[in-house]
Amino acid sequence: MSLRPGIRLGPYEILAPIDAGGMGSVYLGRDTRLMREVAVKVLPLGMMEDPRAVERFLREARAAAALSHPNIVAIYDVGDAAVNVPGPLGTREVRLRYLVEEYVDGGSLRRVLKGSWRPDLLTISGWAVGILRGLVAAHDKGLIHRDLKPENVLVDSQGNAKIADFGLVRWIYPQTAAPSPRDEAKNGPPTLTHAGFVVGTLGYMSPEQVLGGTVDGKSDLFGFGILLFELVTGSSPFARSSTDAAFDAVLNHVPSTLPALVANVPDRLARVVSWCLEKDPAKRPASARELLPHVERLQAELAGSTRSSSTGLPRLVTAPEGRRGVSPLLWLATAGAVLIAFGGGFAAGRARPENRPSPDSAAAWTAVSLFMSTSPEMEVALLPGGRRALLGSGELVDAEAGRLRRHALGGTLEGLTVGRSGSAVIGTTEAGIVEVPLPAGTPARTLVVDGLEPCLSPDESLLAFVRRDGRSSELWVARRNGSAPRRVARADTAHWAWPVFSADGASLLFYDVERTGPGAGTGLVYSVRLAEGTPLPFGPDVRLDPGARPALAEDGSILVRTSGIRDALLLEKEGRDAVPLPFGAGLSILVASPGGETIAARPEGGPLILWRRAPGPT
Repeated sequence: MSLRPGIRLGPYEILAPIDAGGMGSVYLGRDTRLMREVAVKVLPLGMMEDPRAVERFLREARAAAALSHPNIVAIYDVGDAAVNVPGPLGTREVRLRYLVEEYVDGGSLRRVLKGSWRPDLLTISGWAVGILRGLVAAHDKGLIHRDLKPENVLVDSQGNAKIADFGLVRWIYPQTAAPSPRDEAKNGPPTLTHAGFVVGTLGYMSPEQVLGGTVDGKSDLFGFGILLFELVTGSSPFARSSTDAAFDAVLNHVPSTLPALVANVPDRLARVVSWCLEKDPAKRPASARELLPHVERLQAELAGSTRSSSTGLPRLVTAPEGRRGVSPLLWLATAGAVLIAFGGGFAAGRARPENRPSPDSAAAWTAVSLFMSTSPEMEVALLPGGRRALLGSGELVDAEAGRLRRHALGGTLEGLTVGRSGSAVIGTTEAGIVEVPLPAGTPARTLVVDGLEPCLSPDESLLAFVRRDGRSSELWVARRNGSAPRRVARADTAHWAWPVFSADGASLLFYDVERTGPGAGTGLVYSVRLAEGTPLPFGPDVRLDPGARPALAEDGSILVRTSGIRDALLLEKEGRDAVPLPFGAGLSILVASPGGETIAARPEGGPLILWRRAPGPT
């Protein structure tokens, strides 16, 4: 059915057809009240015959209309109108239900993919950032798209990407199924996401959608990975000619990595796509909010690279027919190993020189000549100067004259910390927080019976630690010897971890760990002044890996690991900026020496590497 120009749907006049097909029929229209152009989407007749379906559609349309974000197509109105349409037996009256949206004048990404113009990687990264920002806003409101694909991302005349149809996919697309009232009764109160039915488009669904499982924001991230893959390579990784083949591809086929298909793809872009395309939702980014900083960094790197001046996509690499992709986990391990290059004793750096930070960046670091092999789970604490390291196994590793010497400390310690004097190591055992004088030989003594994850102030006058009981968390400080303890802050239903003193010793920085929801297991950094006791957010809103203490650098900035990819970020000491560091991905160790002049980092699949900040330009 096609509407001719001049027909009115309520106050909206049809001007011209825009598109038709899977999305229904879309028309350019004019709002005769506000005299502005709009997009009018006429929904399939069969979708709106059930009054209960109409009620559910209106409920979700109202939820989607509450979104207001520059990267989401705004919904202005829903309505229904009687119109006369021609038929085989003459003109007949039908009642149409329609959706009125913001008119985006640049067309969809599908139109871009079908056209002769090939976007460069910088343009693609800009679209990707916009799409993720839209996903963050929608997911925060509980809206899941369910069918993220090129047809549902529009680009305006300024090049901004806008996502269409949040939460409305099952109503707009004829090939999707809506939950029946019986499904709703079985699954509980109506929500924006239901289990037990398939919603989506062949080749763009996540494994959990194919299996009819519960769909959440991670399913949209799988779709985002497919979309990004297609924009870079020109083809969808799971597109097949039949339903069964498409379902099998999503569930079982591991697509080739981008570097195997396209030359000169940035490492970060390849990692992001592989991360999003994990079959297991638990292995994907925890949320769009967690993924966004990585894509923003990709855009910034491309903007500063000569590669971004290219007028088109990089040269395609010919891949063997039927080649199966490399496992993302294996790829990350290999990438971590490639980051390490040995020459003239020891040196380490990026596999791609063009990705190295500029000399005037706070992220410009060089490796120092110390090589130690430890297990990924082994705790490490650097001693002053960064040439010696204490292992959680109770061994002191020393490098002098090119030899490694080990000194037993007499027992395993956890939560290791060493002061700037290097006179002792403090950690936890079954007895509580204990101190072991250095060099080894003097018996350990207990400082605090009930405490975890201790740290020392820069002048070593104070000891801080955390107490948790499974329901609440408390931050405590005491004198260096454990006497005169006092509570600094407390919170119910919180899990605080790994305090570290600020450079001036006046505040504690720590992780507030999310225990439930999509961000479970990730943390945000908070700061609390010892004299005030009110925790406040610190640094950018980036989900982090709270598995180890933040490392304090010599200028007062702190080093943290991102969640998921686990690469290193340097948070400026006032918390206003975050700078990526070239230490590799999958970091199992990221610690600093007491003065912050040396950093120990262990990338996935690689050895422990010691880094120092490179001298600035003269």
